[in-house]
Amino acid sequence: ALVIVLSLVNILTGLFSFYQNYQSDAVSAKFEAMTASTCTVIRNGHKKAMDPKFLTIGDLVEIKNGDKIPADIRIIHSDYMKVDNSSFTGETEPQARSDKFTHDNPLETKNLGMSTTLCVNGSGTGVVINIADNSIIGVIAELVTQTQQRTSPLTKEINDFVHLITILAVSISFVVLILYFIKNAAFLAERFGGGIII
Repeated sequence: ALVIVLSLVNILTGLFSFYQNYQSDAVSAKFEAMTASTCTVIRNGHKKAMDPKFLTIGDLVEIKNGDKIPADIRIIHSDYMKVDNSSFTGETEPQARSDKFTHDNPLETKNLGMSTTLCVNGSGTGVVINIADNSIIGVIAELVTQTQQRTSPLTKEINDFVHLITILAVSISFVVLILYFIKNAAFLAERFGGGIII
């Protein structure tokens, strides 16, 4: 019965670990799906399409209506540019972007565009200031993933219970073994020529 209980508890612990890892992978996949698949970068005066993962700090990127912003950028030119910031701030109305600094909060100031947000009107040009994991969305994704990977209180209690049951099982087995030898001492002494004396 003890073996069955230990097996069930171990299976339950494994299922919890699998579920937590699955959640972490799902969160990472969702953040990955939010990122832009391509962008227009201006280097040495030439425009070219590029995978955003190859962007570097200081690159100039061109954003037009319908584009996802590929990195955190500081706007240096705006032609009636508006972005959908709802995923960050919850604002349902598109927010105007310009080259004017308007707020200390990077999510509120109009001269910054955040990675993964969508340009819904006009166009603009910006300088890359943060990329990949260092972007605001990257930091949020890292925090969420770390939170998902932390051991939950329930998992910790199950692990403690498994350790307790394991120690109990070993102790009981040891006691049973000693009692077995005591009970069968006479038989063992007779069998092995009196080598064991109780």
